[in-house]
Formats: sequence, C-alpha cells, structure tokens
Amino acid sequence: RQAPVKEADVNSFRSLNDCYAKDTNRIYYFGDHDLSNNGIHEIPCNNETFSPLEYPYAKDNESAYYVYTKITGSDGGSFLVLGNDFSKDKNHVYFKTNILKGADAASFMVIPHEESPDDINYTKDKDHIFYNNKMFDEVAMASFKALGLGYATDGRHIYFHTGIVKNADPATFKVNEVRYGDTDAADAKNTYWEGKKTAAEL
Repeated sequence: RQAPVKEADVNSFRSLNDCYAKDTNRIYYFGDHDLSNNGIHEIPCNNETFSPLEYPYAKDNESAYYVYTKITGSDGGSFLVLGNDFSKDKNHVYFKTNILKGADAASFMVIPHEESPDDINYTKDKDHIFYNNKMFDEVAMASFKALGLGYATDGRHIYFHTGIVKNADPATFKVNEVRYGDTDAADAKNTYWEGKKTAAEL
C-alpha cells in the first residue's frame, strides 16, 4: 500500500524522475535512503529552479542537494557532479555532503583507470591525492595511477586505499578485476586480498 504525500497539491503534482516530484509549492524526495516518514521527504529549496542531476544529486539556483539534504556552502550555479559521491563548485570540493578539506576546487579531478573507468575512488588536485575523503600524507603525484579495486601505485609503492601494501612489487603488481578465490591482486612473488598478503600459491 502506498503512503499518501501529506499536504501535496493533487492538481499540480507531477514526477520529475524516479526519486523526485513536485507540486506548485514543494519539492519531494521518495526513496529507501531514509524510511522515516514512509521514505517521503520535503526538500526546502527553490521550487521554480530545482532540477534533478545524476543520482543522488539535485540543485536549484542557489544550492546543491545530496538525496534530500542541502550541501552546506554549495553554489547551485556552478555545481558539478564528478561521480562516486564526489562533486564540486567554484568554491569547494565535496564528498557526499561534506567539504573535502584541503582540496582545491579549480584543479580537482577524478583519477580513472583504463580497466574500470567508472570505479572512481582516487582523486587529485594540484597538490594532493585523495582516496574518498582521506588525503595521502606522502605520494609521488606525477607518477600516481589508480589500478582498480582500491589499489594504486606511484611507482615506488603499491597502495590499498591510503595505506602502503607491504613488500608489494610495483613492477610486477597486477589487479585481478575478476577476483580469484581469496585473491584480488598479485605480483611476481605474492598474492593479495584487500591490501594484505594471502597464503595462495602463484
């Protein structure tokens, strides 16, 4: 049984996409992100300029929104969705609804990799490398490459997320996009699972 949308204007109510709807006075979100109030949430925004973007984002002429939450400090006019919970505007970079501390909006970009270009976890600006919302302490930026499945290399080390994979050989290290048993990567001497050496034989 579907729940009624309280206070909605029946005559002007219409769907914007699978998650958002509007009437003359309000914008609504419906989904399983938060099932309180039957999953229906009114978004306090500019009704006339509100537009859905790539899920889970939307914007109006003033601000941007993540699902139904306003991204504090965001600028709707310059807001861009980058993918995998990253976004930016002329002032800030965001991970979900939070400002990514230390990131330079003008130079910020995602770091794709050839095998899985949609697997976006690593990002960079002119001075830093990030994994999700965590900044690397030290890394060779010029040679840094995302390898997939949370792995990356700068030619000196192999990283899983932001941690160095101990004793991994960058020259022979390869990620197994199709995971084999309890291994997701290997080099000439060892196999690995989520950044840790396994007992599997090569």
